[in-house]
Amino acid sequence: MTTDLLNIEPPESRRPRGNAVVAWIVIAVVVAVELTLAAAAARAAEAEGGDDVIGALMLRIQCRYAVAAAAMTGSAPMLYEQLGQFNVGPLGLRQRFITVAAELAGPAEAERLVGELDGMIAEERVRTADTDTPFTPTDSQLAVQEALRTLYRGPDGGRPEAGAAAVHLDALNADAKTLLRDELGWFGALALAPAGQVDEATRDAVLAPAWRTLVIVIVAVGFAGLAGVAGFVGLIIVLVLAFLGRLRDGLTVAGTHHAVYVETFALWLILFLLFQVAAGLFALQPPVQFSVIVVAFLASLVALAWPGFRGVPWSQVRADIGWTTGRGVLIETAAGLGSYAMALPIVAVGVMLSYLLILLGTTGLTSGEGPPFDPAGGPAHPVVGVLDGSLVSLLPILVLGAIAAPIVEETMFRGVLYAHFRAATNRWARPASILAGAAGTGFVFAIVHPQGWMAVPALMSLAVAFALAREWRSSLIAPMVMHGVSNALVLTMISMLAGA
Repeated sequence: MTTDLLNIEPPESRRPRGNAVVAWIVIAVVVAVELTLAAAAARAAEAEGGDDVIGALMLRIQCRYAVAAAAMTGSAPMLYEQLGQFNVGPLGLRQRFITVAAELAGPAEAERLVGELDGMIAEERVRTADTDTPFTPTDSQLAVQEALRTLYRGPDGGRPEAGAAAVHLDALNADAKTLLRDELGWFGALALAPAGQVDEATRDAVLAPAWRTLVIVIVAVGFAGLAGVAGFVGLIIVLVLAFLGRLRDGLTVAGTHHAVYVETFALWLILFLLFQVAAGLFALQPPVQFSVIVVAFLASLVALAWPGFRGVPWSQVRADIGWTTGRGVLIETAAGLGSYAMALPIVAVGVMLSYLLILLGTTGLTSGEGPPFDPAGGPAHPVVGVLDGSLVSLLPILVLGAIAAPIVEETMFRGVLYAHFRAATNRWARPASILAGAAGTGFVFAIVHPQGWMAVPALMSLAVAFALAREWRSSLIAPMVMHGVSNALVLTMISMLAGA
């Protein structure tokens, strides 16, 4: 009897309606604060003269693939032309690119780029001389520039003839060679192992990571292609069943208390920001740091107490946000795996749009618009810079990205926020309401992630797919599985490429 009394729900008319307008204002303010903090952190890192770790990793992956593909197909000129868009960003990245230019287009092209970079350095020094943040290359960057100049121009400073095959290895002393290896990593080793000028064993050792990168990319693209084709067929079948009215209607739309859920989301954003700032106050090594972040992630779910505080019974909250087992954990998990495959065609569209934004962004940088040594701003999560190919670096990030993040983010975005959107637009035609909910939650999901504005289409496409799975299954298990699988595959592949 007591249990029955506790589970009695108040009539719909007596449920709290919440204040959606205030909640959305809070959300906008918190998002603005997060973006401002992220921009400030980026400027601070740039002012310290540190290298663009993420940019260097992404450039290394691209260039290793191109070097191996050129060796396999003999299409070095075409691949070099395609790589031209990556000759952007901080000085260290441009210096790395010069070594790849020598590999794919010859020493004459590398020497041309060295001269071009000399001019850019001089111009930027003059342009920023009287500003608060004058451009000042580090001593090591200037030493690398001198070593590259000697390597491709020679000790006498003469320009090589077009198509010249020689790299002036003998003109560099041991210290200069060590400097290139230490500062440029694999790119430095590549510069010191030109074809025909070193023994085969040395050359093969330098190219081995490039070949491994090529194999990983081919396998990954093949897997994605097969899964995408299967997913496209499944997506067509699901759409036909939905059109015929034979698809199970999973989602139960929340009632008039839906504004309480956007209040809950606003509270969660505040808590999440505070926990992130608190976690960042401790100078911890990555494995421990990610453990702290995982705890902060999960602790932010305390925001789910808000609906109960506002008078919504917990049983109703669980049903509204999808904290249910649906038709059973195994069936919902299988549905999540299938939904991930069906999501790939949708994600492909978002990735292509993000790629177009990247092209537009790099075109602006290469055409002389804006400071030439600003980071390119490509879409990559900061944790990518921690991955080095080892299990020690990968496992903590997998726990964060493939377990904690899916649980928390799906609960708050596809659970709490989507429940608000769908109920707020429930009087619309159902397809329009679903589209509004998927797009609205997807946009908020994308802009609060640290990958930058170029990644918004790709992240939104993922979020839309997660929302459609939530609409179909009602339970959050399927979206959580999709989210976890997506992050696990991407992080594992990047880790393998980083350590190739």
